[in-house]
Amino acid sequence: MQDLKKLSLESGGKVIPVGDAAALRAGFDEINALEKSQVEVETSTTFRDIFHLFLIAAAIMALAFTVTAALVREDV
Repeated sequence: MQDLKKLSLESGGKVIPVGDAAALRAGFDEINALEKSQVEVETSTTFRDIFHLFLIAAAIMALAFTVTAALVREDV
């Protein structure tokens, strides 16, 4: 516990000891009263191309149609 207290004091923090529910509530109230800062969140979206899957499916269907048409063709 002393190491954590030393670390918080060296980094400019503060230790808030709590022993019961009222002290815990008071600690949370003290934290909530601290300066609130604006936080900017940067989001990015990653897209994955899947067109090649449809291209392959179309090529297989075209090949199947061509083979089927050649096998079913009747000479008149």
